Amino acid sequence: MLRSVVNLQTLGQLAVRVAVTDRDGYHISFWQSLVRVVVWPISVLPLGLGITTMFFDGEQRMLHDMLAGTVVVELP
Repeated sequence: MLRSVVNLQTLGQLAVRVAVTDRDGYHISFWQSLVRVVVWPISVLPLGLGITTMFFDGEQRMLHDMLAGTVVVELP
């Protein structure tokens, strides 16, 4: 993934004004990032079942965010 050095966001995240943080609002760790990258394909490939978790989670997190302890937030 191509990340901006200044704010640790991908170009897509910059374009839509979102960021991935831990549940306390801090930058995610290397391990949290690794979990998100490894689990994401597992989350979306088998019929998108990992995506359905966002409809039942109060923070609308997908399976890979739940397992990594992260959340996607909108930026002002």
